[in-house]
Amino acid sequence: MNSMKLFVICAFGVVITTGCASSSKSPAVAAAQPGVQSGKVTAVESVAVVDQSVATTSSGSSAVVTTASGGPEALTVLFADGSQQRYIIERPTTAFKVGEPVNVITNGERITIVAPK
Repeated sequence: MNSMKLFVICAFGVVITTGCASSSKSPAVAAAQPGVQSGKVTAVESVAVVDQSVATTSSGSSAVVTTASGGPEALTVLFADGSQQRYIIERPTTAFKVGEPVNVITNGERITIVAPK
């Protein structure tokens, strides 16, 4: 498994997934649940969406115009076993901070990242 494989995920403040409806407040207990890994945020990045187009003037001259706009958020998590994983969050609902503990919950192909309370 590629440790830098990108996953498309949604982050929710409240987790409602099979087996995790009553998530634990303790990261150690939460990590003991199947499909739950505890880690710490090591990087939060904005992923820019870059668009290029050609602009042509009335005199026939043209130029390439490049624009960048804010896009999804990239979150890097360091797990207790020393492995790191980078996640792309398309629709962030929670602002994560570097150093903050998180639980990464995998349920099939769906991945949810939450901050333990």
